[in-house]
Amino acid sequence: MEHHLNQQNGQAKALQLAIERLRSRDLDAACRRLGLPAPQNERSSVRFLGKNLLLTLPELELLDLSLEQPARPVDRLLLLHLLLSEVNWRQNDDWISFRDLPGGLFYWQPFRNRSLLPLVSAIGNDLQRLRDRLDCFDWQPLAIGDLGARIQVVGLLQIGLVYRTGDNEFSPTADLLLPAAIRHALPTEDVTVLAGRICHELGKTRAKETL
Repeated sequence: MEHHLNQQNGQAKALQLAIERLRSRDLDAACRRLGLPAPQNERSSVRFLGKNLLLTLPELELLDLSLEQPARPVDRLLLLHLLLSEVNWRQNDDWISFRDLPGGLFYWQPFRNRSLLPLVSAIGNDLQRLRDRLDCFDWQPLAIGDLGARIQVVGLLQIGLVYRTGDNEFSPTADLLLPAAIRHALPTEDVTVLAGRICHELGKTRAKETL
């Protein structure tokens, strides 16, 4: 309980700081760098992890249009941090691993335990189920592994998924490919959160989806 409250307080402080910093920036230019349309009438439509969201100004609130309520605070924070970045995004083929991020080698095992292994546990060798779950995102096939996918995060930011089935000797494996530019756009902690969001959505059961 205390850990959850501390996490919420830390997230709230990070959100407030991001809002204050972004209000002093050229938001039109920030949207262009990320590949988003410039705000019109103090609103900007955002497609984020397969959901239609609306960014409102000057509050920088993020609304989930399908639910007609505020988007997840973590998604709002990730979007604001991406808009604060000076990176000019483009279609990416220069992939890196989580291990290539600052501190990535040190945090690799916790990252794997919290994101990749739960996904493998949920999917196993059922590639059709994984394809079905990928449809909760906007994605394109990626020619790697037994099932590869280029998942649209937001704007020009994409993350690759590589899934390999197992056999009698080897267990199934999953890995995420990151655009090299992400090292200059987000701290490793944010990348961990984003990867966790993707793996969690892909590993959901149909029963949980209808709750």
